[in-house]
Amino acid sequence: MIMAGIDHYPYRMPGAGVSANGGMGSAMDDGSRYDWSVQVEQAFPMSRLRHHRRRAAEAGVDVDRFALDETRAQVGLEVAQAFFMLYEAEAMVVVRDNQVMTASRLVEIAERRLASALGDQSELMRAEAEHARQLAERDVAQARVNGAKAMFNAALGRPVHLPVPPLVTPDLEVAIPTAQQAVQRAVGSRPELSRMQAEVRRAGAEVDVMRSMGAPMGFVRVGEARTMAEGRGWMAMVGVSVPLARGRVRAGVSEAVAMQAMAEAETDAMRRMVEAEAIVAREAVAAARGRALAYRDEVMPRSRRAVESAMQAYAAGSGSLVDVLEATQAQWRTEEAQVMALSAWGQAWAELRRAVGGEGL
Repeated sequence: MIMAGIDHYPYRMPGAGVSANGGMGSAMDDGSRYDWSVQVEQAFPMSRLRHHRRRAAEAGVDVDRFALDETRAQVGLEVAQAFFMLYEAEAMVVVRDNQVMTASRLVEIAERRLASALGDQSELMRAEAEHARQLAERDVAQARVNGAKAMFNAALGRPVHLPVPPLVTPDLEVAIPTAQQAVQRAVGSRPELSRMQAEVRRAGAEVDVMRSMGAPMGFVRVGEARTMAEGRGWMAMVGVSVPLARGRVRAGVSEAVAMQAMAEAETDAMRRMVEAEAIVAREAVAAARGRALAYRDEVMPRSRRAVESAMQAYAAGSGSLVDVLEATQAQWRTEEAQVMALSAWGQAWAELRRAVGGEGL
């Protein structure tokens, strides 16, 4: 603190009324008409108040840093979700292309049956209607790809019209961590839990700050002064404050202790939530992979064999169009379900990575 002031300005100047040619004379030989001073003062706590405030500020920095990590992790999850939405849309286009080819083959078989008098016109018209429906579904699937690409670019923070490189198929053979491994990783890496722990540290530092507020404050003051009687000189002063409002300090300490207890309780609740989310995400990954493997290894091969058998029987004249349509539609539903199962597997894996708070999976 820098202070400048007039310390004494008399109402009546010393020596007023004395004759100018004799007597006492004037006490203001240097021409000074008042006392003034310029001082510099520095106060300092006589406790570890500054140290505790530094701890609180550093914990506050950690809180903000972990909050930023939370945002990064959430953005990463949103990008992964947009990726698998695009993967599913593109894979559905491939599925629709295969369905169009199957419907075209069915039309050809119906035409041959009609030409050989093994079928009638209604069968051909029904096969052509199914082919037209699959063409329309393929156009719809392509439109969804265009929308998914725009969302993926937006999630990456890129212009929505930029092209997207070819996507890779999710790997079903990657190892899944155990529930214990997932929990350990989550407790050690989740930014939400780290942020809450930083909140506890900040609350503890604030308790120490409030306790230090009850300690005396010291100050040192130095400066230059001039008086009417003595002229210019220097001055120095030291002092110590005497805290009197002890009740206010105790109330502040009690409030800070309560805030610390609340932060600790919230941290414990967050830890339990993090552990539960890690286990749930791990089990969701295991279930999603089991479903995707079942479609890939069991359901799809059987549905393809059923379609091929129905097609051959229909072409040979021993089967009906209804049997072929039922078999092909069952296969098409299975193909679509397989694509969605792969997409769900990838999204479940992304959510597991988010739940354990790291890129190490």
